[in-house]
Amino acid sequence: MPICFLRKLTALSQGPHFDPAASGWVTREKRQRHKANAALEPRCRNLSISLWCLAGTDALLNAAQFRRLYLAGLLITIACAPACKPNAAREYKLVTTRDGLFILPPPYFNKPASSPVHIVFPAESAREDTRRCSISDGMFRLSLTGAPSPRWLAVLPSFQAWQAAARRREFRGQLENLLDQIDGLEQRGCLSAVQSARLQEAAAESVPETASQSLYDQYRLGSLRGFVDLKPGMRLKIQRDHTASSGAFLSMSTIDYDTAQGARATLKFEPARGEAMEKSRYGAEDRSPDLTLTRQASGMLYSRLLYLGLFVPQNLGYPAFIISSRTRRRLNAITRRVAAQTGRGCPSGIPSQEARCLAFRGSVTVSVQLRVVANGKPRFIQPGDTVRGLLEAIHESRCLRAVQNLHIARRFMGRLTPAVFDPSSYLVLNLPLFAGDRISCGP
Repeated sequence: MPICFLRKLTALSQGPHFDPAASGWVTREKRQRHKANAALEPRCRNLSISLWCLAGTDALLNAAQFRRLYLAGLLITIACAPACKPNAAREYKLVTTRDGLFILPPPYFNKPASSPVHIVFPAESAREDTRRCSISDGMFRLSLTGAPSPRWLAVLPSFQAWQAAARRREFRGQLENLLDQIDGLEQRGCLSAVQSARLQEAAAESVPETASQSLYDQYRLGSLRGFVDLKPGMRLKIQRDHTASSGAFLSMSTIDYDTAQGARATLKFEPARGEAMEKSRYGAEDRSPDLTLTRQASGMLYSRLLYLGLFVPQNLGYPAFIISSRTRRRLNAITRRVAAQTGRGCPSGIPSQEARCLAFRGSVTVSVQLRVVANGKPRFIQPGDTVRGLLEAIHESRCLRAVQNLHIARRFMGRLTPAVFDPSSYLVLNLPLFAGDRISCGP
């Protein structure tokens, strides 16, 4: 039976009364009901099922009207039930401690610090032998159940256990191992490569992190790594020097590619600007990744930019590589081979259906920017930029002086989710921004 009808039926059984000020039927849980309905009604309108959801609101209805609405609502139960389901109060929580600023994702919202966190993910299909489709490693548990419907059950460490492991510098290694083991479930036939990628992303987003380490946890970005994992909401900027046959400098071209979510969790690269205009600077037969990135790198589940540094030879022969793969293990394997093959470009023998490697040669720079929204307007920032830096860049001094006016939202499993924080602590201004973050300043 639809959730919204059950809510109305429960309210009526508790003895409704008419409130002229509210212009409708209300119950003893008046405030809670009004708050829930405020979130319900826009969702119902968006799905064109306002008739059914009206039965769950506090509209003025007599008994005959209510019966007619109930009967009409039965005809669209399947469409209505998901839309009328109230949203749980799950948000990001920014916690300030003596160790600095911590980011608690929605599964930890209002969870006791000593309690492990349980999360359920839908599975593609049930397996006969669910025992070999489970992971039990350190602080993490992941198991597959086949009844009554296939589901993945994950157990994450409590916030206290996470803090203790983080102080011992053990947590990062355990998380990396968990992601590797989820990747291995695909080899065992427990799930597809697509669901493996989705589970890994969900697991990485669902664990706490310190603000100072969040860029590494999200993008594997660190000063000693030499690479950055590419995610939706990023922009690749390719700047190349063009020279004459004599070596004299002629001009510099700039081509931008936006990364976006493609079909079935894949990553796609779309020209943002510059590609058509800058083609004239390249030779007619030029097949460099600058011009072919969309065709050559799109359609894979994982992509990584290796830039000039630890994993790329210290010369201008190969300033950057982009590696794309359908599995995490192959992505890491190619990364190691590039590191070992100093000065020799992409490794040979890479199956094009499973992975791709693009080498940028010559005098070219490939860099990454993050797309965020500030006061309703999109902006591109550098990895590592903080809330404070963004507010200064847009000259928003109100929130620099009074952080209680600051509003932050971050994506969790594809949905924009608000973040709550202590309005008396200015440490929130040191929060590094992710691609897709929304920042606004107002009352």
